[in-house]
Parts: sequence; structure tokens; C-alpha cells
Amino acid sequence: MKKVCAEVLVVTNQPDLFSFALDEQVRVIWDRTPGLGPLGGMEAAFDEVRQRDVWIVGCDMPFLSGEVAQALAELRTRSSYDAVIPVIKGKIQPLHAIYHRDSGKGISRLLQKGMRQVKHFLDSIHCCYVEETFFENRSLPVQFAENVNTPENYQKILDGGRGIN
Repeated sequence: MKKVCAEVLVVTNQPDLFSFALDEQVRVIWDRTPGLGPLGGMEAAFDEVRQRDVWIVGCDMPFLSGEVAQALAELRTRSSYDAVIPVIKGKIQPLHAIYHRDSGKGISRLLQKGMRQVKHFLDSIHCCYVEETFFENRSLPVQFAENVNTPENYQKILDGGRGIN
């Protein structure tokens, strides 16, 4: 992420686990309210981020693609969308997407209403969903969408199989 991001925020409730990665480009921040899942982490990130475009990624995605993030950011910047979100094999990938910083302003209200699913957030903003052809037309692989939950999943992906999405 450092190759394409001016700043990297790691949102966690266990900051000691990430001390090895800290430098002037990486900051570790805490969830505002632990236990709210990805949307809680997104709330904290949007509150702290300094950049206009925000690349949100999941912690279980070992194949992040800076090139994909740049392509999504270019599309978001040229448009009026709050977010540009990949759809791979029919599945929305909100945790490898580009968001405008201001799009996160409503997350706190959603969480206060008990709406903890990222889908609720996406429904509240203006999103552009990009299908696999967007990436294929740019010769960008879609492996970034793989998520990994165990060492066995990771090895299976490395061996050419699919992880668990």
C-alpha cells in the first residue's frame, strides 16, 4: 500500500501487533467502538484520514493491488461517485474499494441505529460498481478479491486454487 498511498492507517484493537510496520507513512489507530466489524473500522479510518481518496482494504486480503486501487481512484476522481467498488464473480468487494473521504460522514449515524453491515453504508452513498471487464480491459488481475482465513486457504490460493470469499 505504501507504493500508492500517501498515508496508511491500520485500524485495530491490538496496536502492538503492528509496531513492526510503523514509520512516518503508517499510523495505527483504534476503533472508536470495538466489536462493530468492518464498518466500525471504516468509521475510525474516515475520521482520521487526511487524503481525499481513501483505499479501504480488509485485513484478510493478501493480494492487494495498488494498480487496481489506482484505476479505481482515477474513475472515482473523474466522476461524481462517492465510491468505486469492484464486483468480482458477482460479489461486491467493498473492502478493496476507493471512497471519497467525505462519504464516511454518515457511518456514525448508521452505527448508532444498529446498522453495522457495510451494505447499509453502501446503500447510503452514491456508488459505482465495476465488473470484472473493467479490470480485464486494463489487464489487471482480479486475484485481489481473494480473502484468506487460514494458512491452508492461503496455500490453496498459492497453489492455484480459490480461497474462501
